[in-house]
Amino acid sequence: MKIFKSLTNFSVVIFIFFSVCSDSKDSNVGVISAGSPEAVSAGLQILKQGGNAVDASIAVAFALAVTEPAQSGLGGQAQFLIYKPGDEPIIINGTSFSPLNLPENISKQDLVKYKATTVPSMVKVLDYLWKNYSAGLEWSDLLNPSIGFAEEGFPLAEFRHKVLEFNQNELRKDPVTSELFLGKGGSLIKKDVSWKQPVLAKTLKQLAEKGAEDFYCGDIAKKIVEDMKINNGWITKDDLTNLANPKNQKPLRGTYRGYEIYTMPPPGGGWVIIQALNILEQYPSEKLKLESDDRLKLIAIALQIAHSSRSEEPVEDLINYQEDVNLKIDKNHAKKLIDDYSNGETTHFSVVDKNGMVVSATLSINNYFGSKAASPELGFLYNDYMNEFKLSEPGNPFNLRPDAMPYSSMTPTILMKDGKPVMAIGSPGSERIISAIVQFISLWIDAGLNLEDAVPYPRIHVTPDKTVYMESDNIPTTQKANLINSGFVFEQQPSEIIVKGLNPYFGGINAIAFENGEWKGAADPRRDGTAGYSH
Repeated sequence: MKIFKSLTNFSVVIFIFFSVCSDSKDSNVGVISAGSPEAVSAGLQILKQGGNAVDASIAVAFALAVTEPAQSGLGGQAQFLIYKPGDEPIIINGTSFSPLNLPENISKQDLVKYKATTVPSMVKVLDYLWKNYSAGLEWSDLLNPSIGFAEEGFPLAEFRHKVLEFNQNELRKDPVTSELFLGKGGSLIKKDVSWKQPVLAKTLKQLAEKGAEDFYCGDIAKKIVEDMKINNGWITKDDLTNLANPKNQKPLRGTYRGYEIYTMPPPGGGWVIIQALNILEQYPSEKLKLESDDRLKLIAIALQIAHSSRSEEPVEDLINYQEDVNLKIDKNHAKKLIDDYSNGETTHFSVVDKNGMVVSATLSINNYFGSKAASPELGFLYNDYMNEFKLSEPGNPFNLRPDAMPYSSMTPTILMKDGKPVMAIGSPGSERIISAIVQFISLWIDAGLNLEDAVPYPRIHVTPDKTVYMESDNIPTTQKANLINSGFVFEQQPSEIIVKGLNPYFGGINAIAFENGEWKGAADPRRDGTAGYSH
């Protein structure tokens, strides 16, 4: 059940990369890779209107809220990693928080529907980005594409339709979610039918007209509070009114074979990625080539050690974490981990604009369709991040308490070389986010695969107990034997949703990279995403 639950734990990761590269052949081209073609078109539209990558990312995020409502939305949270030419990258930490007033003796059974949601932060994060990083477009301009998709509808492609089909029984149990996300009489919407969301369109129009403040202290806020009160939820007017702006933080920084890695600090999983790459760096790059008999074994070892480290020795202080994290990502510590060894859902997009500004962001409502609770008057789903807290574990940094940050694997990441950005990458998939990103980076750097070949390449996921989930059985016998001889055991990965012969359980990387003198984008075929270019 643990693995099955993690299958449904997805987030939306948004990467927007801005960078000026003097050796670029085509520096006036913008590139977007996102989880739905509608979101890509929304971002491209904003770039053509003169918006920068941040403007485009806001439009993409709102469009994803409409066209991928199972993975993100107005009721979720958001994380951004931004690089501006000449500046150090910066994290915009838009984590959500548990409600301010919680009853005592909460049980796991309590954390369902309206009691499962943390205070939504996404709208506040997007508003903060617009006010501080926009090229000057109007707020309403950035919402117009998403309003169009909600009003006029869009067809559900394979992945999104299968997600809806897989969750239809849960949605059908609640008359509100049945009405909002299923067809007449609770029937499953067909793929070739245009899916419209008039209630959400009305909410988005109100946001466009009145601004983000309406979500936290206006008419929308009033409707959220009333909805919570009727359904015994814990979010109050004070929770919405007092939600602070996202914090600007320094990202974590590591290196891998001459590349600089910038990634998400706690509560995200960035330090786990750096630690896994530090472990891989202890071995010659040749051992990680595709033809090497040692490749999968070494990747499995690095992932198992890093995931175990996160599980058994979590970062204790999510505010003053630097000293603890510095030890965990130290390369000498990686050597010690190897010596000792010898003895959860989401979407991602990346954007680069013609002027070279770069943003990386993650959006999520946690599990597929979040808490599966929604206001009939507002049309968006509440997240279920309360389920990511621990209960009755006072010493655990993620023990449930008022106004606390939930556990998260959201990990926006940027790679730089010689002071210039060369890649923006991220993935949905709970803890498989970490596994997917580490493997992708190694494939691109060690194995020499280009972006388009590295994105669909079969992946593995490794748990702390040395269980290996493999996307493909078509691997060399020697590589598999080396895994078995190293103590790893194999389990069948969840396969309720298969897209184009690939398994979304292993993530959904939508990346951009600077290759052969120009920016290129690639969307993960495990999902419905695509890459688009703006000239």
